[in-house]
Amino acid sequence: MTDSYALKALMVASSLGPAWSRMHTDDHYFSQVVLGWSIAYLAVEAVNQTESPDSRCRIIPMAFPNGVGMGVLLQY
Repeated sequence: MTDSYALKALMVASSLGPAWSRMHTDDHYFSQVVLGWSIAYLAVEAVNQTESPDSRCRIIPMAFPNGVGMGVLLQY
């Protein structure tokens, strides 16, 4: 969650290291690596969109007397 494009590029490039490592040691196939990386990318993008100041809908953590949960905050 940074606005620096150079830092984002560095983080994306470094995220390819573990993927290459898993393929190199024959622990995963290429399709598994692509699927796992894609899921992680989509998860990060979902968090970034939720935390955007322009977002009208946010998912927020909530504490209740008998446990924890999450809520949806709609701003209009």
